[in-house]
Amino acid sequence: ESFKMVLYEEGGDGGIREQLLCSDGIRSYPTKKVFVAALEFIKASIFDVFHKRNIALPNGIDDIQWMLTVPAIWSDTAKHKMEAWAIQAKLINRNIYQHLRIVYEPECASISCQAESAFDVGERYI
Repeated sequence: ESFKMVLYEEGGDGGIREQLLCSDGIRSYPTKKVFVAALEFIKASIFDVFHKRNIALPNGIDDIQWMLTVPAIWSDTAKHKMEAWAIQAKLINRNIYQHLRIVYEPECASISCQAESAFDVGERYI
């Protein structure tokens, strides 16, 4: 199963499970704790790459627009939770308009297909 789909829970609190069961089937962790830690790791990893490649960001984290994809089945409530967790992970500055864009995976796939495809005269993307 896809990790993001394991999170999905019909009904409940916005469609995201409150607890994630570990692979041992015994222990569980709060979903919030897992996601905040994952977002902190992503941020640290990206800044390591910037440092290794001598990429300067004069305003630090504020110079990045983050894009986070979620399954199309997720609710707006679930998307808002992701944003709150990104704020807790200090990934984004809530005072910057669209500093984080949470988008549905099919929309990103469509945009990617449009950007990567070379169409001949008269062809269209539907």
